Amino acid sequence: MQTPTKKLDQIDRLLSAFPSAASANVDPEQHLRNYLEAVEDYHADDVEAAVTAFIKGRVPAFDGRWAPTAPMLATACHRAAEDRARTAYLDGLTKPRLPAPQIEHTPESRARIQAMAKQAAEAIASVTAPDDAERERELAASWQRTHQRFAPDMSEDAMRERLGFTVGDPDGDRDVA
Repeated sequence: MQTPTKKLDQIDRLLSAFPSAASANVDPEQHLRNYLEAVEDYHADDVEAAVTAFIKGRVPAFDGRWAPTAPMLATACHRAAEDRARTAYLDGLTKPRLPAPQIEHTPESRARIQAMAKQAAEAIASVTAPDDAERERELAASWQRTHQRFAPDMSEDAMRERLGFTVGDPDGDRDVA
């Protein structure tokens, strides 16, 4: 339950555990209002966890000689809220989100689904079949042009003309110039 009374009780618990560093000319009501304003955005459980952390000495950089200031309490509340959120998140990771569905697969339902899948595959194939055949012809023609350009004549005469010499000439290697 989110009530200012619970938060005020926790602030009272905190201030009673430590000597006050506030000077004598500070208005005690304003002092409490400052603490309440500092923790107003946090849940009462977070305020309780922060106060417990101060009392047990678990707050970093707090030496415990004086009561913590309102901003220090707000920082500890923020840390407690983050710890609570992290714990809830990690707990949620291990729990299943939804139960497994209770579906019975009968032979009739399996046959019906297979027939629907076959019908869908045929419908898709019939729509794209003419395009696929045309595309295949275009692709084959493109590859043929590529092979003609990059696969030159490999006859011995053509090789000798391109390279300027022959290999394995029975009369010996001779220049063709």
